Amino acid sequence: MAVSKRSDQIFQLSLTEIAFILVFILLLLLGYVVIKEQREKKAALAALAATQGQEAAKRALDDATAEIKQVLVDAGAGNPDDVITKLVENAKASVELPQLKMKVIDLEAEVSALSAVKQTLANAAADVGKKEVADRVGSAFALQEAAEKALAEAEIKDSAEISPAQVARPASNTREAVTKSIEVAKALDRELKRVGGQGLPAGEEQEAIKGIVDAAEQVRSLQTSGVNVAGVRKENSDLRGQVANLRNRLEARGGRDYPPCWADESGKVEFLFSVELRSDVAVVTRAWPDRRNADAASLPGIESILTAPIPLAGFAAAHRPVFDVSRRRDPECRHYVLLRSVIPDAVQSDRARLMVENFFYKSEARR
Repeated sequence: MAVSKRSDQIFQLSLTEIAFILVFILLLLLGYVVIKEQREKKAALAALAATQGQEAAKRALDDATAEIKQVLVDAGAGNPDDVITKLVENAKASVELPQLKMKVIDLEAEVSALSAVKQTLANAAADVGKKEVADRVGSAFALQEAAEKALAEAEIKDSAEISPAQVARPASNTREAVTKSIEVAKALDRELKRVGGQGLPAGEEQEAIKGIVDAAEQVRSLQTSGVNVAGVRKENSDLRGQVANLRNRLEARGGRDYPPCWADESGKVEFLFSVELRSDVAVVTRAWPDRRNADAASLPGIESILTAPIPLAGFAAAHRPVFDVSRRRDPECRHYVLLRSVIPDAVQSDRARLMVENFFYKSEARR
């Protein structure tokens, strides 16, 4: 029985295969060396080009310097090197000159502003005394600080991402702070006098600013919710007028079914038209106050109604759109007109009067 011979080889490779593998590895190493040499060659060429460019620039500079020196020597200059040095310094100075001019202008502006502030304070001191001027300046600073604090608190409520550096808003310098604070204090004092008849009390700046910011916050919340603030104010004014009118009617124990569409806050009716009834036409003219101009312009067909006399047969068609608007109001209301009839026939005058009453409440003038 034959016994198979056991092989002691780990890899079944021949000498030829090993030779091929070694050759392949050498080729890879050779390729790496070639690529590396090419990269180094490119870097060396780039450095050489830069050096040549610098050398060319230096040669050009040297040539230009030599030419300038020769020109200066021909012109009779004592030392060309000193002249060239001065020219270079003058060139640098010409570049810095505009910057220096701007600095001078800024300094002059600051001096002028400070002079104006000083003159203002001096005039105020001459009028009311130095102590009161100091009190006003201190009040202005207190007002500015209160305004900045209130605004910062309002912004923090809107956004929790505001950093303390953004909340603090110190004035850029004392001059701007004084001027800004005095202007804000004067503006607030003027507005308070215009609205309430009383200026800003000393020592109550923080309370005044807090009230203004709270009111602004309420207005902003209404605007954010999509409510027209001017429309709400107008609607409230109209409702207050209607309520006052209804109260007057109840106290008088009489009245009509619907409140007036237009009434001032005391309850007094504001008329829409003046209507004069004639035998064949109705002459309609404006009767509303100036503050109702925008309301009147928004009514449908208002221009055609006022353009020319309206035949009595067409009165209903011309005024029905205005009547429909009053019916759609919440609460439903009626417009008032001043009525005057010059129709000689009593029956015809009564019919025309009833026609007007179908669309408006009237206040009729006696004949």
